[in-house]
Amino acid sequence: MLSLKDSNRGKDAVIIFGGPSSEHLIDRLAHLDKSRYVFFIEPKALTKKVAHSDLSIDFLMLGHPEKIKDNTFQQFFLVSRKTGISIEPYIKEEFHGEINYLMNQSDNLYEEWNPSKGIFKNLKYKSDIYLKGSPMFFLRDCPEMQIITIKDSFKREFPELKLINKFHYFKFDENEKNQLNDDLSNYLNVLETDDCVLIRKSKLTNAAAIYCFPLIKYMGINNIYLIGFDGSMLGNFEDNVDRYFKSRMHFYFFLILCRKAFSSGFKLDFPFYLRPKKDLIETDNLFAKLDFVYRIKGKRRNIARFDNLQEVDLKFLVGN
Repeated sequence: MLSLKDSNRGKDAVIIFGGPSSEHLIDRLAHLDKSRYVFFIEPKALTKKVAHSDLSIDFLMLGHPEKIKDNTFQQFFLVSRKTGISIEPYIKEEFHGEINYLMNQSDNLYEEWNPSKGIFKNLKYKSDIYLKGSPMFFLRDCPEMQIITIKDSFKREFPELKLINKFHYFKFDENEKNQLNDDLSNYLNVLETDDCVLIRKSKLTNAAAIYCFPLIKYMGINNIYLIGFDGSMLGNFEDNVDRYFKSRMHFYFFLILCRKAFSSGFKLDFPFYLRPKKDLIETDNLFAKLDFVYRIKGKRRNIARFDNLQEVDLKFLVGN
């Protein structure tokens, strides 16, 4: 990661989060001037459509390598396995074959993890396992995409996997003296060691977007534009709940039953499709301090509102 310091000074960045609101925008990104924009992507947004498109993505932001092992549907199946609640009654019949496959292969795919920490940690994927249709599956078709990740975490998840992609490494700083201030004034100030870049750790940096910003600014980037940053539980523009579940009500009922399997202290708020309100408020408070971050306007339905996040049309990037 040290080699990337100021490597893109003066350019702007586009981060693809791929929420359903961005469905009609993905193809248009290929028309942006590559001499002015650097493209980043969040793992769950790396779908077949993106991997096989004309869009050339520079960096995969992989702060949590386990997230690249499955797609939205496969992730919901694992949630159902953690709780012991069958997902089949809520899923369209055309996907029951995949449910049967995952069920029959469960012993080969999953292993017990740390159940004493709660339901959300009682199962995980085995090392070197990734599923067909997962982001890792499509990453194999993108050898030019560079990967920004945590070396030890990646090696733990994929000890034998060989990729020709170029890697850049960072770490979360575990030193309590270097944690984020309450006022977040030191949020963007990454730390450097002889061989690594460190990000100050907090509960916020566990979120995909939040750990990205300091690293991207470290590369000399000016403005950062977010596409598909929906703040929802609905998946991405290609693999989402409307594709797999019989209806939104079926999804909501499944979400209520399995809510404890998503994360520690996970709490559903209304509307159900949004991420927990507390997380959204904390993220919005951070945006108040980041005047260089913008959300690209997409479809307006089923997205979280961030009062402190500036918004622009995609055409602004084309003509700017």
